[in-house]
Amino acid sequence: MWEIIGGILLLMLIVAAWCFLVPAAAFAGSLVSIVLGCIAVFKGIRRGVTDTFDETLPMMEKLYYDGKEPAKKSWFFGPAFMVFPYMFRHTWKVMINQSAPIADKWLGLMEDHGWLVKVFVAPIGAVILAVIWVVGIGLAAIFGLTFSLLFALFLLIFFLFYLIVKGIDGIILRARGYKNHCKNCNEVSLVPKFVCPHCGEIHEHLTPNKYGVFNHQCTCGAYLGSTYFSGKGMLHSICPFCGENFKTSATKPFTLQLIGGTSSGKTVYLAALMKEINALAKTNKVKMTDDPACADILAELKDFADGKGDPAATQGRDTTFYAEVVDMGNKTPIKFEIVDIPGEMFAGETALQEGLHKMSQYQYADGFLFLVDPFADGDLINAQPTDGTAVSPISPTEVLHNFDSYLIAQRFAKTGQLITKPLSVIVVKADTDEVKKQLTMEMIEEEFQANPGAYNNSFDQCRDDMIKQMLVSLSQGDLVSSIEARFKNAHFFLASAMGHAPEFGKKYQPKQVLESTSWIIEQSNPALYNRLNGK
Repeated sequence: MWEIIGGILLLMLIVAAWCFLVPAAAFAGSLVSIVLGCIAVFKGIRRGVTDTFDETLPMMEKLYYDGKEPAKKSWFFGPAFMVFPYMFRHTWKVMINQSAPIADKWLGLMEDHGWLVKVFVAPIGAVILAVIWVVGIGLAAIFGLTFSLLFALFLLIFFLFYLIVKGIDGIILRARGYKNHCKNCNEVSLVPKFVCPHCGEIHEHLTPNKYGVFNHQCTCGAYLGSTYFSGKGMLHSICPFCGENFKTSATKPFTLQLIGGTSSGKTVYLAALMKEINALAKTNKVKMTDDPACADILAELKDFADGKGDPAATQGRDTTFYAEVVDMGNKTPIKFEIVDIPGEMFAGETALQEGLHKMSQYQYADGFLFLVDPFADGDLINAQPTDGTAVSPISPTEVLHNFDSYLIAQRFAKTGQLITKPLSVIVVKADTDEVKKQLTMEMIEEEFQANPGAYNNSFDQCRDDMIKQMLVSLSQGDLVSSIEARFKNAHFFLASAMGHAPEFGKKYQPKQVLESTSWIIEQSNPALYNRLNGK
């Protein structure tokens, strides 16, 4: 009897345990599993994030140098985009690693104990593992979505900032006119190559780009400014086309192209012009300094103007640059430069073909100075100046024709279309007796004072008309017609570079030399004109 009662009680205890203790244990296990699952997931998230941004990881290093530039590639332009897959993969891996010991513990309990323990442990273990996976997946998904949105927003803000900086830097470059003209290959570059001052590595793309926004980190560890407002203009630069060193940087060029045949007086005119420009700047307290690359030839011009040398015709077929830097106060300094092409480049078809590749400066010239030797063609072609002045053997009409051919070949001008850049036509050697018999500035001034209405009250028109009439009277009407047919904005000038007959040791006394250049400056760069004239 008692056995039956005891069996019934035992059965009731087993049923009660199964109905109450197992659920209670499962519930307790579930709470524990939730906590353990959260701990495992948060550990995974923490490890995933910290390991993702650990710079010692290969992921963070392998894209820093791409071999295209000796600079460290910005993290935002490479490894940043690997954060998403790496972080999710690593977070999940760490979470599993944190959950594995829990699963192993419950599996060990089932293996090390009898069937009775397994009856109680197995359901609890199953619930715990299920909850860990559910919580893990849920929290990982929530974290992944939140992190992705925040990180994507962070990257978006960065790239918007990058584009703004890049755009501002480009606008500043163009608005302030930063350019580099190479005296070796005649090419013009907006962004030259820059040399690291610490190791000498050459950076070809030192602008806001994938190597950095404000700075690029060189392979030697030095930081180089990649914008002009972060110090790039202070670095040594070289021509990206031929490797020629640029001695000045962060300047705005103002370029005049000098045109004239052999012995037309270009070197003498240059010496007189630079003398007059510097005198004007000194009068108005404007600082002008020699471009270091041109110091020697500028010194020669100064000697010529001081009567200490006898300038011979330019030898060879290379283009020569004469440049001085004009201080513009709180504005970008201007490099005032004149480009001289040997007279041989304007004579004959052979010279025309040889000179084509050297004339790329035409595309960025602000104006042209065309020297016309009145003795090189027309009625004076057989006359020799009585004062011993040299005479050009090349007709000004031929010079103009080849010059026009250069412009067309360089695609700066088109046949049948007027060229809009200003042209100063300068009849030189105006102090010779032969030219004085034809026309002088005094004659022009008297004519204008007597008949201003005939020239619309414009002295420039009076001077242009009288000089053109003189050239026509000397049988150089074709030259005048060609100029009027090709140039929309041209003025004619009389000039005497020396101001006297050639005489060694006697200083130049230029007459009407500055006017032709001053007019072009006023037309093309009013700020420079006002600066030089003290306005």
